[in-house]
Amino acid sequence: MSAGTESELPPLGISSRLSLRREGGIAHFPGLAQPRFVCCDRLGEAQRERLRQLLAEAVRCTAKPMATDTVDRRRFHLAIEDAEGRCQWSVVLDEQQMPEALLRLWRDHKPLSRG
Repeated sequence: MSAGTESELPPLGISSRLSLRREGGIAHFPGLAQPRFVCCDRLGEAQRERLRQLLAEAVRCTAKPMATDTVDRRRFHLAIEDAEGRCQWSVVLDEQQMPEALLRLWRDHKPLSRG
């Protein structure tokens, strides 16, 4: 399943989970290849809405073509999973396309700020 439009984003309920995984590049670092997860049961309603807005921004970024100029390009795979771990929605973004807030979320692996 892949993203097409913002309207195809599923609702983020308390049982939803966002998986952020970085792929590609020449050098493989196992610690950096590990997916990061954002479990919506740990987020308030406002935080889940903020996360949904960030994912909508990611969908808009997919309208820009991915770079193909170098082999070591890294890409991010974002997926919303349900309580059973089934993928409900996913998108792949070039690292250069990734919204800064989602990149920070992956890099720092910190929860979304409240509000």
